[in-house]
Amino acid sequence: MNKKIAVAFWLFVVCLLSSQGVEALPRHSFSARVMAPEVIYLNWSPIPSAVSYEVRLKDAHGVFFTRRDIFTVGCELTVKKHFGTLYWQVRPLDLSGHPLAGFSPWKRCREKTDERLLATGEYDKMPCMPVYPVYSWMPKDNATGYRIVVYYRPSSFSKYHLVRSYYKKAGYDYYDEKPLLQAGEYYWQGIALTEQGKMLGEWSKPQHFRVKTTGVQVAALGDSITHGGGAICTPPDFRLYDWESYSDVPILNIGYSGDTTSAMLRRFSHDVLTYKPRLLIIMGGINDLRVGVKAEQVISNLRQIRYLCWENGITPIFITVLPINSQKMERSIGITPAQQWPLEVGKVNDWIKQQHYYIDIFAKFTDKDGQLRADYTTDGLHPDAIGKRIIGEAVANYLRTTFPSIVQ
Repeated sequence: MNKKIAVAFWLFVVCLLSSQGVEALPRHSFSARVMAPEVIYLNWSPIPSAVSYEVRLKDAHGVFFTRRDIFTVGCELTVKKHFGTLYWQVRPLDLSGHPLAGFSPWKRCREKTDERLLATGEYDKMPCMPVYPVYSWMPKDNATGYRIVVYYRPSSFSKYHLVRSYYKKAGYDYYDEKPLLQAGEYYWQGIALTEQGKMLGEWSKPQHFRVKTTGVQVAALGDSITHGGGAICTPPDFRLYDWESYSDVPILNIGYSGDTTSAMLRRFSHDVLTYKPRLLIIMGGINDLRVGVKAEQVISNLRQIRYLCWENGITPIFITVLPINSQKMERSIGITPAQQWPLEVGKVNDWIKQQHYYIDIFAKFTDKDGQLRADYTTDGLHPDAIGKRIIGEAVANYLRTTFPSIVQ
């Protein structure tokens, strides 16, 4: 009886709609209906020499969204209206916004199921946790700032406690000025903030890493070339521009971006001696020489670093100072280097090549005019992926040949 009543009711509804001129819904109409707004996220691996990326979205009606100002290896997008399933593709752009390659194949979009900030970086894939960490994330729509917190515990039997808290206005990374000098377990998290300082969404998932201060065989002291990062926008927490990642000999990264040889000397006692490696790779000087510091001062600083190594039972290994590309520096980052830098670099390298242990890579990076090869750099100062590979492999080969009993 109930079944007959239900059938009669639906026949009445159909007849009523037909009498009012409403057309029947087409079959499979769900694939073309307008969807509610949703948040999607895209991510990809860093592409060599890419300064930024262009992303396109398409639905059942074709491409309906394009964005070019993406400086991270992923993005979070709020899509207000679209028809059916979404697909995306990406291509790398150079400093001038010209494509470095074609678009990637279309991939299906994934809807974001929570409001967490998305952390990036590849510390879990690096042989050693760098002494100076960089925390990076995918920028969140409508965020005007970010809060970064770092927690620490000395062992798995103790509780985590907050040791660092930072605020970053906009952007997508934070360079920690404090070194990691305590052994133990760490994790960091970030959250987006509104202009009023209120939390936007949720904290990112904890990014864990471990620091070990004993048993370090080889470490590298240097500036941004050692610290990592490249193509202007990729931070040091990615392997692509980290020369230590190209070495098959594990090397502790004690580089810090922007360092001069004076800064390297000042932080030797706490950064290097905390870990006390048996071998120390020393690579620095270009940040001094490009602003007009004389070679004699750089050599004096390097000589003092060498003495501190000897005094503490550490074997110093110097790497020759790399050239720069003046035109690219001026054009890309607006820096005009000191006019006499080639002469001063030559003086420092002559001193380095008088040391007992050194690695000479200067010629591999130099063009016919004595400049850093244009195809090895985006900004004229930092080697990109191919250059970092050359450094890492050269260091590894030297270590295996010269110190086989240590690096085995």
